[in-house]
Amino acid sequence: MTIVKRMSFILLASTACVALSACDGADSVGSPGEGVIVVPATPTPSPTPSPTPTPTPGTPATSCPTGTTDVGIIGNYRSCRLPSAITSALSLPKVAGVAYEINGRVDVGVDVGGAGSALGGIPTTLTIAAGSLIYANTTNSDNDFMVVNRGSKLIAEGTETQPIIFTAQANLTGGVNDESQGLWGGIILAGRAPISNCNTTVTGGSAACENVVEGTSTALYGGAVPTDSSGTVRYVQIRYSGTVISPNNELQGLTLGGTGSATVLDHIQIHNSSDDGIEIFGGRSNLRYLAITGADDDGLDTDVGWQGFVQFVLAIQKPSNTTGDNYSTEIDLEQQRGCAAASALQSGELHLRPDLDRDQRGDPPARWCRCGVRQRHRQQSGRRVPQRDRRCRCRRQDHDPSRQCRARG
Repeated sequence: MTIVKRMSFILLASTACVALSACDGADSVGSPGEGVIVVPATPTPSPTPSPTPTPTPGTPATSCPTGTTDVGIIGNYRSCRLPSAITSALSLPKVAGVAYEINGRVDVGVDVGGAGSALGGIPTTLTIAAGSLIYANTTNSDNDFMVVNRGSKLIAEGTETQPIIFTAQANLTGGVNDESQGLWGGIILAGRAPISNCNTTVTGGSAACENVVEGTSTALYGGAVPTDSSGTVRYVQIRYSGTVISPNNELQGLTLGGTGSATVLDHIQIHNSSDDGIEIFGGRSNLRYLAITGADDDGLDTDVGWQGFVQFVLAIQKPSNTTGDNYSTEIDLEQQRGCAAASALQSGELHLRPDLDRDQRGDPPARWCRCGVRQRHRQQSGRRVPQRDRRCRCRRQDHDPSRQCRARG
């Protein structure tokens, strides 16, 4: 328990608090003052660390940037609402005292289809400046989330000292704690790269092979463009997300549906998602430098024919998980409708499990696991076939060897 809380504190401090000490934009949210991700004090006999002094509250901006709507004051910020449908290029600058609001479902562009020629399709780009703060309006009755539709792009490129923060309204008003989760629906990127779970009887990986992102009812993903780009997500935090719409129908922190290899995904932290931290549905995207803390289900989950690389993953499971079947990573390999089976290569992983006597399956817990990939060849029908084995080794002496992670690509 202590390990989980300390590691979460270190991660959040390193990506937000230390560098963001001013009183505007994402800075105030990243501070230990109002809107902080609360980390309880270390239990005795360890001494309670002295808190960082709370900075002077910022002042709300007097107006909203072009393309957004002024909806009043929230905490110490001018709330600037995003359009529900973004159909032309929109840039969100970092402005002192401004927080951008996601109210209900926000669509970036209109779906262009798997072939890129769907009737009425409108491709566009939403650009978010480094250090910006975006929050979901959780006082309404709608599910709040953002969908970047096929053909459109999200350019959310923060920096090491100015990350972009997506969070919930309660994070701006001091209404979150260490157990807060599932307050909004997160971010969805829908692309035109191959998938295997077609919703009609067509060949997997073809332009006509598509499906609906779970939890959205209408957002489609899939196609036949392995190198498709849904934009850039870099130095970004997504906090308190993961809405459960219905059983087996959830929104994650970050959902990738058929995103292609030209999509840039690195230096991303998902904190306290009530479902998976990141779930990948098919596609060919690659990810690097991921920190997934406090996911209630899996940290990283891949499905439906995803083929890609993941490098440098820190996954920290919390001891108060309410989902029984949860793992730091879940890599599902499947072959459907003529599509090649999924293939995943992961390296540089560090998995932390809660310090419990026994985990949900009754096995001794594995606290510190390092995972890597070994490539070798095996004989099949008289020829040598390459095979990759993914294995995790844990430092606990009571770790059950039969629970090694293994995925073949």
